[in-house]
Amino acid sequence: MQQVSEQQGTDLSDMASRLLRRALREAQPKPVYDIDALKAAYAEFAEEDLAFSEVTVAEHRELLEAEDRD
Repeated sequence: MQQVSEQQGTDLSDMASRLLRRALREAQPKPVYDIDALKAAYAEFAEEDLAFSEVTVAEHRELLEAEDRD
């Protein structure tokens, strides 16, 4: 009978768990996204998001300029 050292047992256990995780991950169905539906869903917020980002960038620039003056 062949004996397995503790380290070899740990290595085998790690390898088995990695293989099991990989098999489970590959068995899960991959999500399918409808890009056109996502674009339509976010389109109503696009203008608001753009305005918000412009304000945020302007505020950040003002903070940096204030730090430079201090």
